[in-house]
This record gives sequence, C-alpha cells and structure tokens, in this order.
Amino acid sequence: MNPISTACHSLILEWSRMATLISSRVEKFRKKITKNNLDKLCEQKLESRKFLENEKKKFENVRRKAQCDLADIQSKYLAQASKFKKLNENSKNSEETQQKTAELHRIHNEYILKLKEANFAEEQYINSLKSVLVYHEDAQKILNNSWKQVLMELAEYMDCTRSEFKDITSKSHNIVTDIVTDSCYDELCIKNNT
Repeated sequence: MNPISTACHSLILEWSRMATLISSRVEKFRKKITKNNLDKLCEQKLESRKFLENEKKKFENVRRKAQCDLADIQSKYLAQASKFKKLNENSKNSEETQQKTAELHRIHNEYILKLKEANFAEEQYINSLKSVLVYHEDAQKILNNSWKQVLMELAEYMDCTRSEFKDITSKSHNIVTDIVTDSCYDELCIKNNT
C-alpha cells in the first residue's frame, strides 16, 4: 500500500480516536457535572430566591398590618378629637365633657401604642430585611463559588493539553513525519508497471 494512503488512513484513525476521546469526556462531564452539580445548583438558586421572597412577604405583612392598625386608630383619634373640639365649643354638660375627655384620652393612648407598634414593626422590618439580604448574599456567594467550580471542571474536561490528547497529536505527527516521499513515486511506478 502507498505510504501516503497508509498515513492518511492512520491519521484518520487517530482523529477518530480523538473524537471518541472527546465524546467520552463530554459524556462523563454530562453525567458527573450536569446531572449532579448543575441540577443541584439550579435547585439551590430557586430555593434561595423562594426563601428570600417568602421572608420578605412575611415581614411586609407584619409591617402592613401595623400600618393599617395605625391608620385605623389615627382616623378614630382624629374623629374623636373633632367631636371633643365641637363639644368644648358648646360645653354645657360637665359630665358629658368628662366622658368625651376620657374617651379622647383612651383613643389617644391607643393611638400612641399603635404608633409605637408601627415604629417597632418598621424597625423589625428593616432589621429583618437586612439579615435576610445578608443570608441571600452569602447564599449567592456559595452558589457563585459552586458555579465557578463547575466551570473549572468543564475547562479540565476540555483541556486538549492532557496526556491522552498529546499522545494522539504526537502519534499523528509521527505518522506524517515517517512518510518517505521518495519511495512514494517508486511504489507508484511499481504498482502501475511503468
């Protein structure tokens, strides 16, 4: 057989070996990394986001309730203050004035308590959000490091400087280098009896 055709055949076999090697590495990567790590990373990312949203909703509900309670008592307080003002303008009955004054003081005290509750809820909301955001930031850092590790493993799987690839490349170069071009013409002549 002609040395060039033999070399071509051998070179194509080496390329086929390289393609098989690449294909097997891709399959290993797919099984090891994609199935295990990427699915877990995506799941963790979704869980982290869901946790953040749930915590935020929980704190917002507490905050919203405190604000609604405050607005409710504030409107009652303003209505009572308005009634009291009108009563003082037409003040004739001291017992009625005392009752309205006591009622105004009671609503005023409720208003002050609700105001303190609303301020406390607002403070808790801000502190809770801070801690949830710190947790979320830490979770994101862990996820980012995990993604980095996955990408490093992908780079390792794609590394063509590994010994398996070097062996194939070296063998391919040797096949081509071993061709003796002078004998190619002689062999052609012998084969064709010219």
